[in-house]
Amino acid sequence: MRQTRLYLPHSLTDGQHLQLASDQSHYLCRVLRLKSGQPLELFNDSGRCWPATLLRADPKTAELQLGESRPCQSESPLDITLVQGLARGERMDYALQKSCELGVRHIHLLQTQRSEVKLEGKRLDNRLRHWREVLIHAAQQSGRCRVPALHAPLPLSEWLARREHKTLALMMHPRADALPVERIRQAAAIEILVGPEGGFSGEEVEEIRAAGVQPVRFGPRILRTETAGPALIAVLQVLAGDLLA
Repeated sequence: MRQTRLYLPHSLTDGQHLQLASDQSHYLCRVLRLKSGQPLELFNDSGRCWPATLLRADPKTAELQLGESRPCQSESPLDITLVQGLARGERMDYALQKSCELGVRHIHLLQTQRSEVKLEGKRLDNRLRHWREVLIHAAQQSGRCRVPALHAPLPLSEWLARREHKTLALMMHPRADALPVERIRQAAAIEILVGPEGGFSGEEVEEIRAAGVQPVRFGPRILRTETAGPALIAVLQVLAGDLLA
């Protein structure tokens, strides 16, 4: 039977008696239809998780009793950052959701020359809130104990100026060299850059190369923007992370 998991973005302590906010109470008691006495698991980005019991199944103010926490065993030792060009609608949701399931730790969003999505003001705030919810639900479902950090969109040049050059950085490009397998196996942290639906422009590719990011080819086929990131993350986790370990 699948275990119900709930993310709470604040500190938790062993044995704590907890009253949930109305949205979380509604989710547990109306959406999932949990009853008093049923078990669940809580996590909060601390690297630990807490078994809990639903004491009061009230859809407005549910109450929980926490047990003794334990270390999380589901996080990858490989620190992967996805740098994703903004994509439209469900494509963006898919890229973020699957990257979270596969263990990515950080997600930076890029505004590029070929990005068809332009976000600012209230619309940007709403999309960031939506994408954060996508990541939270993916972490709950996949058994993770941390929700990937999501960073607001930046122009490509600004992100390149901020990045740490000591980290291995790879850019997906259909006409580049093959993956540097040995460098990947030795890396503790990797950044991967994925363009939007139309890919990076030629000018952007040269700017990315000049910043020390290595273009890499990922097989003989060209992948869609929502497929490229999760596919490469899976390969990185096999080579240097936790898949098949």
